[in-house]
Amino acid sequence: MQIVKPLLFWFLWSVLLPVPLALASGPEKAATSTAITVYPAGKALITEVREMNLPAAGEVAYPGAPSTLDPTSVGLRSLDAPDQVRVRSLRVLPSAADARQVLQQYVGRRVLAVLPDESRADRREKTEAVLLSVGSQVVLDLGDELYVGPLDAVLLPRDEQRPRSEAALLLDVVNQGDPSQRVEVSYLAGGLDWSGDCALSLDSAGERGALSCWATLRNDTGRAFENAQLRLVAGEVRREQPPMLMRAMKADASMMMEESMAGNGATMRQAGEYHVFDVPFAANLADGQTTRLALASADGVRVERELLVRGNARHRQSGAQPEARPVENVLLLRNVAENGLGRALPASLVRVYRDVSGGGRILEGEARMADLPVGEVARLPLGSAFDLSAERTMLDYERTGKHSIRVEWQVELRNAGEKSRNIMVVEEFSDDWKITDSNHKYAKESATAATWYVTVPAGGEPVQVRYTAEISWAS
Repeated sequence: MQIVKPLLFWFLWSVLLPVPLALASGPEKAATSTAITVYPAGKALITEVREMNLPAAGEVAYPGAPSTLDPTSVGLRSLDAPDQVRVRSLRVLPSAADARQVLQQYVGRRVLAVLPDESRADRREKTEAVLLSVGSQVVLDLGDELYVGPLDAVLLPRDEQRPRSEAALLLDVVNQGDPSQRVEVSYLAGGLDWSGDCALSLDSAGERGALSCWATLRNDTGRAFENAQLRLVAGEVRREQPPMLMRAMKADASMMMEESMAGNGATMRQAGEYHVFDVPFAANLADGQTTRLALASADGVRVERELLVRGNARHRQSGAQPEARPVENVLLLRNVAENGLGRALPASLVRVYRDVSGGGRILEGEARMADLPVGEVARLPLGSAFDLSAERTMLDYERTGKHSIRVEWQVELRNAGEKSRNIMVVEEFSDDWKITDSNHKYAKESATAATWYVTVPAGGEPVQVRYTAEISWAS
């Protein structure tokens, strides 16, 4: 056995392992084109075209694979001779950055292990062994005995199995055409996610403004992408439906698509049941970084407002004291051309800014918006109205049967502002219910809610909404 001085584990790995893999002749070439379709659920379809030297039969390395690649999703085809190239099998060779995965590739092979010296604690010895397993501790076959325990380092054989500085696909191909061909490889990878965020800047009246939407992408795939053509898909895709997934992920020339320009940003297309935003410029996505891209913009956007108070008719109030309730300030974004929109918008965090009379701007609030198709309305709760207040008081609660009650409620509305406001009082019900008396006209909006539309004058007396309801439920 050879005695060596103590060695650091990381130093041995960094010096000995980053050696290029060469399974096929010719230099590795970068992708000539990269198209990435990103979904808002942390998945992406990546399609790359490269010039590669393919052997007549055997394994060829496809370098630069993301560490999050899904091996079951890999597809390869030759663009020059599609009928003469086929893939028999594939495997993923991990990068040298993941020491455990690299060691697992060498299980069953002979290696050099740096072990503690039994005679002197400050020394190490280097010996040949067969690597049997890798776990919390390694297991080595030393010939006449087994070693189970820690070790300082492992020196791996210098052959074609060496890991690379980056992950790679190993494709076992049969090629009956020319060695040099243009090859398209597509695969699914995790760690690439996108989300939308919009800024809505309103005038001092809070009625009209400009909308700008952005896409924020986070790349945690383990590799960078340069000059990539990006498509961003809005809508939820079910992974267990591969045909629909592939139709939505990869634009097909035979698919009927409806295009529109989203302001000065991405082109939006209808693709099946999804909306696809094509970013009109090549983008660079650095690994481990966040990138923001302009997605859509619109001027002259008109909005509406709802001021509402919510309550639950069946909830029994404790005590006779009124219960303060907020008056919610809800912004309505109606997605129609008459309001300056009329194009589908992706799910986004919407920040609403508002000009202040005399100069300046404030953040009025922010809210999450779901995917907004054309013709639909987004309701964005921005907070509570400052000058408006409400109090709910239970005036009567009577049990009229084993499974029925009669309740009487009063909702008092106040307006400390300088102009009258229209407020919606929404009372929620459950089971069977009927309003038997009310001092204001109401509308039964649904099977579980009644709504009163009340005008509250500025600085005047409070307005009271009183009603009586009978509620019953099954045993």
